[in-house]
Amino acid sequence: MRGALALVALLLTVLVGPSWSDEERGPPPLPPAARQIPWDRLDLHTAFLVRNVVAGAVLVHQVDGIWYRSRREVFDFLFAHPDFAANVARVLREGRYWVRETAAGYEADDGQGARGFFKPAIVDGDRRVFYLEGRYHRPLLPTLSGRLVLVLETVHRTNPGGASYAEARVTGFLRFDNAVLEGLARIVLNLSKSLMDRRIRRFFRHVERVSERAYADPEGMAEELARQPDLPAERVAQFRQVLLAHRLPSWAEALGLRLTWAPFTLNPGGPTAR
Repeated sequence: MRGALALVALLLTVLVGPSWSDEERGPPPLPPAARQIPWDRLDLHTAFLVRNVVAGAVLVHQVDGIWYRSRREVFDFLFAHPDFAANVARVLREGRYWVRETAAGYEADDGQGARGFFKPAIVDGDRRVFYLEGRYHRPLLPTLSGRLVLVLETVHRTNPGGASYAEARVTGFLRFDNAVLEGLARIVLNLSKSLMDRRIRRFFRHVERVSERAYADPEGMAEELARQPDLPAERVAQFRQVLLAHRLPSWAEALGLRLTWAPFTLNPGGPTAR
C-alpha cells in the first residue's frame, strides 16, 4: 500500500504526457473550486482540455500559506519562460528538471521518472492556469498516467520594511487515465491530499530559493548565469536586465543617489529659475 500511495504522490509533481481519447460522455458538473478558472478567457480547445480534467477530477486540493521574497518582474519573467527557469534552477542546483519548448507548449522531464507535457492555459492578472498531462514510470512498478490542472494565484506585497514578498496559493485538479487508479485514489483520498500538499510545497521550496538568490544577490546571480555556455546568451541578457532593473548604476550609488517614485516638478519661481 505504501508503494501505491507513493506512486499517487509522484504524479502530483508540476512536471507531468500521454494523449487520450477526445470522446466525451457528456458535460459532468464542475466542482466548486472550478470557479477560480476564468472560463470565458480560455480558447475553445484549451477550455475543452481543462474542463475534461476538472469535471472528472478524483482529487481537488488547495495549498496556501506559501510566502517567499520575490520581485514581481523577476517572477513574471521566469514563469513566462519556464524552459529558461528550469535551466536557472539547475545552474543553482535547485532541481533536476528539463523543460523544452515546442510548438504546442513544453515537454518536461524531472529526471526521476516523470515525463510529460504542459502548457500555460491562461494568464489572468495574478492568476495563472496550467494544463498538464504525463506519466510516471520506474523499474518494477506499473506506469501511471494522468492529467492535472493547476491554478496558481500569486500576489506580491511590500512589508513595512520595504521588502517585496510573493504570497502564493495553488489549487490542483487531478484526473487519472486509469479507472483502477481512480478507485485507489478515492480509497486513500485524505492521505493523497496530504501527499499533494507536500509535493507542491517541495516544488515551491525550489522556487523560493531561486527567488531568494535573485532578490538578495541579483548581480552575483547574473554573473553566474553569464558564465554558463549552455544557456542562450540572448535570454540571459534579457534576464540580467530584469534582475538589475531596480538597481542604480554604480556611479550613482557612489554619489548616494536613490530611486524614488515621488513626482518631481520644477518651480519656475524658485532660486534656480533663469
